[in-house]
Amino acid sequence: MTGIITDIINFLKSLALVDYVLYFSVLVLIVLIVSLIYIVRTGDDDYYDLPENKEEDELDLVALSKEIDEHTPYNNIELTDYETEQEEKAIISYDELIKQHKNYALNYEEESNKEGINIKKIDNSNPLNETDEIEESSTQVPNIVLSYEREEEFLRLLKQLNSLLN
Repeated sequence: MTGIITDIINFLKSLALVDYVLYFSVLVLIVLIVSLIYIVRTGDDDYYDLPENKEEDELDLVALSKEIDEHTPYNNIELTDYETEQEEKAIISYDELIKQHKNYALNYEEESNKEGINIKKIDNSNPLNETDEIEESSTQVPNIVLSYEREEEFLRLLKQLNSLLN
């Protein structure tokens, strides 16, 4: 036993300073790797698991955005002196734009209902109609405006394709 200890001491005496630095750095690296493996294996498993019931944990973005819109006062914006001056000098103010944006409705030449879809052809000669209130039907159900020329051309091409295939 004493022979092994004397051999180790003689071996350490024969090493240079560079060898000591190298062995010490290797020893520190091994300790760091072992501690990293320990931390990874014994880490908090709940942190990495995905929630089983996503519906309870997910944010309801639609409800959240509606709630923000309801509780956000748009008319209580504090303007600086410069912004107030520019608002007074403007041709049309922001408040007037907000009041007038709902006062216009589209004029339609024809209206039809095909398979539950409202199809309306816009009157190109007089497209806008200034009204006090928007029609109830346009606020409740979104209308799809289609161009008859493109639809007829599409139908003609479909018939041509059908005749080529038969």
